[in-house]
Amino acid sequence: MSTQLVGDLYLIPLDHARTLCRDNSPSISSPKDRVVVTPDDFYTFGGFCSWRPGQLEMEMGTERDEWVALSVDGRSILEQLRRLQDVEGLPTQPPLQEEPPTASHCMNAGTKMWGNFLNLVGRTESIATRRLPVGQLEFYDQMLHVWAEENLIIVDPFRSLSESATDASEEKRSGNVREAETLKDGSNRNDTVEPGTLVRATLTVPNDTLLFDQEFIKSLVLVLEETPEATVGLLLNHPLGASVELLEGKSPLPLRYGGAVDFNEWKEGGMYEEDESDDARITGNDQVDSEMYEGFMEYQNEPPPEFDFGGNDGSDEDEDDDDYSPFIWLHRSASLGSRGPSNGGGSPLGKSGVYQIRDSDVVEALQTGLLNQEDVMVFSGVCIWEKSPDLGSNGGGLREQIETLRTFEAVPTGGDERQMIGSVVWNILGRQHVLTKNSLDDNIHASMDAWSATRGTDFGSILKRKDVTVPPTAAISSIRSSSSMKREILSDAALRGWLGVNLLGDPLETLVSVPKI
Repeated sequence: MSTQLVGDLYLIPLDHARTLCRDNSPSISSPKDRVVVTPDDFYTFGGFCSWRPGQLEMEMGTERDEWVALSVDGRSILEQLRRLQDVEGLPTQPPLQEEPPTASHCMNAGTKMWGNFLNLVGRTESIATRRLPVGQLEFYDQMLHVWAEENLIIVDPFRSLSESATDASEEKRSGNVREAETLKDGSNRNDTVEPGTLVRATLTVPNDTLLFDQEFIKSLVLVLEETPEATVGLLLNHPLGASVELLEGKSPLPLRYGGAVDFNEWKEGGMYEEDESDDARITGNDQVDSEMYEGFMEYQNEPPPEFDFGGNDGSDEDEDDDDYSPFIWLHRSASLGSRGPSNGGGSPLGKSGVYQIRDSDVVEALQTGLLNQEDVMVFSGVCIWEKSPDLGSNGGGLREQIETLRTFEAVPTGGDERQMIGSVVWNILGRQHVLTKNSLDDNIHASMDAWSATRGTDFGSILKRKDVTVPPTAAISSIRSSSSMKREILSDAALRGWLGVNLLGDPLETLVSVPKI
C-alpha cells in the first residue's frame, strides 16, 4: 500500500490514505492496540520534480553547484514538514470563512524550511549562496515571488459565477480592462490584426510572460499572415549569433530570431503531421524543450556562423523550388516594392511600407543596385498564435493576446504605418549587430529604444523628424510607482537572461541582476 522512502517516511497514493483514515478513525470501536489514523498523519503534495539521467549530477557539479546533498533521517524531514505549517501561522486546513494564505505567506514558509535544513548541516544562507552576486540573487528571489503567485495559490473552484461577474464589472470600472480605442480615421485599434500590423508588448508584463515567454518582453511583432487557422508574425528585436553574407566587401547582415517555429514547416502543415491529438502536441513541445535545454549547456566558443547568399556554387538542386527558403526576408524600398512580386519587388505587408521578398530576388536587387543592404532584414523562424473556437474568449490568435490577455497592443501609427515601421523602428533596429557577449548590451538597448519609440501617444512630432533614431524623451516619459518600476526592472533582467541562455548559448556567465528598490 505504501513505499518506504527513508526512516519513518513513506509514499502512499491519496486513495489509500483516505482508506486508512476511514478504516482507522478514532470514532470506530475496535481493539485498544489498533493504530488510529487521521488526516494529520499525512502531507499531500501536488506534482513532483524529475531529472533526466545525469542532469541532477551535472547541476550539483562544481561548475553549477546549484544543489547541496543532505544526509538526514525521516524524522528530521517530518519535523520540518510540521514546522512548515507553523511558520507565520500557516494553517494546515484553513476554514473556508477565513482569508486563504497569500503567495508570499506560503513562499516564506518554504524558504524558512530551506534555511532550517541548511542549519542542520551547519550551513548559513550566505554560505549557500556565496557563488551568486548580490544583484543576481535578488533577481532569483524576485522571480521566485512571481512563481509563487502563479503556483502556490489555488483558486477556489466553488467560487460563484455572480462573484466572478462582480469582479469583472469592478475591474472594468477601475480601468484595468482596456476598451477598444477608435482612431481619428475611424478604425478600431484593438481589432486591427492583419498583414503589416505592428504590435508591441505591453509595459505591464504578466506573470505568465515573465516566467515562460521572456522573449516577448518589450518586443515588437510584425504580422505576416492572418488566417482562420492562425496569426503568423515576426519578432523584430532579437539578432542571433549568426549572419548572412550578401555582398562582397560588405559587413554580413545579422540573422534575426523571428520566432520558435520553422516557417516552411508550418506552411507545409508539418508541425503536428504525425498525430493531431493534444498528446502529440504536448510531446512535440517536450521534445523541443529537451533539444533546447541540451543546447543551453554547450558553450559557443566558435565564431558566429555565416550564410553566403551572394555566390553561386554551381548547384542547380534548388532552382525548381523558388518558394523555399530557410529564412524570411523583408525590405523597405518603395521603388523596388513598386515592381510587384512577379518582377522581384516582393509582396507588400499591408500598409507598413515593408515587403516580404524571396532570397533570390534580394540578392539580384542588391547586386544590381536596386536595393541597399541597410534596407534588408532577414529572420529565422516565426511566431504562431493558433486559432480555434475553444481557445480563450476570442478564439485564439494574436487578437486573443491583445484583447483578452492584454500581453500585446496594436501600435497606433496616426495613419502613417510606412513611416513608423519602415523608418522609425527600422532605423533604430539597424543599430544592432550579430549577437555576441560584446554586442549583447548594445543590442538590448537598441531593442528597447525601438519598443519605446512606439509607446508615445503624439506620433506627429516623431513622424515629422526625418532623422529619427531615438524617440523624444517626452514621448515615452511616464510617472510610475515604485512597484511598477521594480516590476519593469525585473522584466528587463528576465529578458536579458533569456537572450543570454537561448540566443547566446551562455547560461552560466550572462550576468542577470536587479537592485533592491
